[in-house]
Amino acid sequence: LYKILTWAYHHKDDDDQAAEGEELSPQSPHDISPWDANFINVDQPILFEITVAANYLEIKGLEDLCCKTLANMIRGKTPEEIRQT
Repeated sequence: LYKILTWAYHHKDDDDQAAEGEELSPQSPHDISPWDANFINVDQPILFEITVAANYLEIKGLEDLCCKTLANMIRGKTPEEIRQT
């Protein structure tokens, strides 16, 4: 929970385009800020827990960050390499 609150506090002043009914522009999975990259640099089980919590709490920005991170982890790997991860 501490990690989620830390992320929320850091992003408290961010524009919330989704809340205003605007479509979010598609971003590259590589488009992660240095602060977010450092924040999400955790062990895989912790990353999964943060992802599930962000989904449950409906924190779209954090959920997107987790999904981008997971996508980057499996990008370019074979199915067998993904299974071993």
